[in-house]
Amino acid sequence: MKKRSIFAKLVTVPLTMISFIFLIVGTSVSAGVLEELIVGLQDQDIEKEDLYNKHQTQSADLRLQLEDVRNTQPVDKAEVTALRQQIKALGKEQKAEKSLLAALHKRDKSKLKLDIRRAKGAVEAPEPDHEFNALLELVDGANIEDADGVPVGGEVGIATFGNRYDIEVVIAGITSAQEVETIELQNCTTGESFLSLDLSDRKLLGEVITGPEIPPQPVHFIVGPPEPLPELSLLKFNLRLKDAMLTALIDENLCAPVVFTSHVVSHPDGAITGSFIDHLRFEALEYLLDPSFLPEPVVVNRNFETQGSLSDLVVADNKALEQLGKALFWDVQVSSDNKVACGSCHSLAGADWRTKNQFTEGPGNLLATLSSFPLPNGSVLGSQGVINEEYVDIVLGDRDLCNSLGDDFRQRTGRQAPTVINSAFNVFQFWDGRAHRFFNGENPFGPADTDAGVYKAVGGVNGSIVKDTDFLVDISALASQATGPATSHVEMACGPDDGIRFFPQIAAKLFDGAVMPLGLQGVHADDSLLAEFANTTGTNKGLTVNYQALIMDAFQEQYWNSVDTVSLDDPKKGYAVDYSLMEANFSFIFGIAVQAYERTLLSEDSKFDQFARGEVDLTENEKEGFSRFLSGGTSCNECHDGPLFTTATLQFQLAEPVEAMRLANSQGMGLYDSGFYNVGVTATEEDLGRGREDLPFGLISLSAQSNNGDDSQWPHLPLLSASEAKAQVKGHMKVPTLRNIELTAPYFHNGKYLTLEDVVAFYTRGGDFPGNEDLDPAIRPIGQLSGKPGRQAKIAAWMRTLTDERILRRAAPFDQPEIEVPNGHIYNGSGYDDDMVTLEATGENGATPPLFETFFERVGGTVPDIIED
Repeated sequence: MKKRSIFAKLVTVPLTMISFIFLIVGTSVSAGVLEELIVGLQDQDIEKEDLYNKHQTQSADLRLQLEDVRNTQPVDKAEVTALRQQIKALGKEQKAEKSLLAALHKRDKSKLKLDIRRAKGAVEAPEPDHEFNALLELVDGANIEDADGVPVGGEVGIATFGNRYDIEVVIAGITSAQEVETIELQNCTTGESFLSLDLSDRKLLGEVITGPEIPPQPVHFIVGPPEPLPELSLLKFNLRLKDAMLTALIDENLCAPVVFTSHVVSHPDGAITGSFIDHLRFEALEYLLDPSFLPEPVVVNRNFETQGSLSDLVVADNKALEQLGKALFWDVQVSSDNKVACGSCHSLAGADWRTKNQFTEGPGNLLATLSSFPLPNGSVLGSQGVINEEYVDIVLGDRDLCNSLGDDFRQRTGRQAPTVINSAFNVFQFWDGRAHRFFNGENPFGPADTDAGVYKAVGGVNGSIVKDTDFLVDISALASQATGPATSHVEMACGPDDGIRFFPQIAAKLFDGAVMPLGLQGVHADDSLLAEFANTTGTNKGLTVNYQALIMDAFQEQYWNSVDTVSLDDPKKGYAVDYSLMEANFSFIFGIAVQAYERTLLSEDSKFDQFARGEVDLTENEKEGFSRFLSGGTSCNECHDGPLFTTATLQFQLAEPVEAMRLANSQGMGLYDSGFYNVGVTATEEDLGRGREDLPFGLISLSAQSNNGDDSQWPHLPLLSASEAKAQVKGHMKVPTLRNIELTAPYFHNGKYLTLEDVVAFYTRGGDFPGNEDLDPAIRPIGQLSGKPGRQAKIAAWMRTLTDERILRRAAPFDQPEIEVPNGHIYNGSGYDDDMVTLEATGENGATPPLFETFFERVGGTVPDIIED
């Protein structure tokens, strides 16, 4: 499942059911809901049958073991006793599971029947009286330890709806559930009791698993806050909410005494008591971005066995590597025409701000204006790259030699340029995720390209050069991605096809004696990474050190130093050309270096982060927006979860690469790649996204690979047949981060919407293409927001608190060299010239006002006032 709330840590149910866990009445029902709801009721019978079969199998296995022991002479009486105890314990566990499933079905059936009546027009969907989600942290008694020395802690989660509420209590760090006697909810001041959970019968314990089982994947990296498994979880649904309890909840005056049998000595009261803290700030703590959670890349072989860290096996100096990466990222000399760098499409907030010649279709050089939005269906705002020309050869010290094909305007990509800021936490890069987690040293396609590898000097500088194809770098999708645009005939290279100009040629051009890094661009004297090399004398530009020296400082010698050469086929000339080891390895060097620089672009100082740390406060509108974002009724954080506000990150995808659920308009179970969803922003056939089938090394979707029984591209990939769960990934795109979202308009992969209010309204109505078969089931009208533009605007207001102001000022680590960026073309009377716009170099303190305008500002976008509904 995409997002597991506190109420789903022990219970996994299909998304058709999870949407009802909080029982938020008021969700509008679409035209075809009757059939879907009936299917949901039928699913309950399947779940009961599955649970029955599971229990029968478990019981039969234990009875067979017991029979075998009895028939073995001499009989092991101790083992017989142990097996009987296991059978008895299993019976209790199975009883609890059946009770819990029955309770879930009772709730779901009630909600389903109500929605069926609404679909028939029998009743209106009432607005909830209130909805309040909160967490109670057990803060007192923090020094209490269990028998194993583990501190005891826990939390209580409450969701209220109308005059009812749900509750889950999780206690961690206890050796046995038997140690808990009672848990209560009471007024902290008066002691008035609202709920007492008596654990003597253990009826609230249990676990229910439905659908095809996909085991959690082994994760070898710490990629987020550690979450110890709770030894005890208690769930109670649909309880009567007293006004006094609601008052205590809102006033943060609710306590949960938890009475243990074994802590009388260490805690004389025999209880741990905690009180509700600011529930918004408590929730916000889960979303704090800690750069230390980003694991270091490691080198693995093709069997995914770790060989060692990148720092130990490849890198000579990490700071030198970051410096090299920053120079390569911003250097326009990497492109064929000396006008396009990686940074050209990522020059402000890590994304593209340009307004002219960005429309993918049409005559070119069109201007995006306020009236362009929302874009008509089928229209895309991409990013302009190079003019379509035929590549001939490199010219040392100058732009490439390319023949004109008669085009006036620069080509445009088929999708928006996603931000590179915080992208280091993504498992895959590009909207469709084709840039793989495992970098193969040459291109974006990871293990799928079995011929890709890294050249090494064996036996020192006078030894021979070998190509190691049993070499992958994990946690390196950024390196995989970096190798794509530089050889793309649309983005940075003359063509007419990708790869006609390949990396050893780029290296030969950059290594020429007349070329200095960033030689066409100014570098600020206080640049946070490059200051020591900045050439700031007079009108001089670039750095005072060449690329070869930077590479020598950054990489271990075996990757660049050899008297031997590498003979490589020239894609254009049709014959082999000899290259130095440094030139032959330049795709590897380029990818690893750019990745090292991009891993420094982490933003963890937004207003929201400051709020979570208790340094500032949010406005009441921002607080309400955050509360509604977290609400079970909106489901926003099902996909936008974790510190990056996206599930397309290491924290989620390493543990659960594929997931099974019934998609919105499908009958059977669908298999999809975690962190990639079809949200109905465009017709699926216009862009297949994760489901594309036109790439050189086959399907990129892990779900499709799973159906095909192919686990060669992902370690321990769960293999499910199409009959168990069919891959449904067409039109699925990577979930973007919400951090700094205010600065990266227009939105979605096609740039369809201009404002955050437009985006919230899109989700409120259930998307623009609700009928496609690969649609995420969470894309449906949102009752609590429908017809409530004020509520929608408050969610947008909260999203604007995710802006790190250092990015807008282009201050460290987001400072940058000077760059001239082509923003469309100007007619000169006989033809067209590039309309070049300069972003000045900034140092670690950033730019001074007026700051460079975002896309949103350039087209005249305004933030509307929030009007109370």
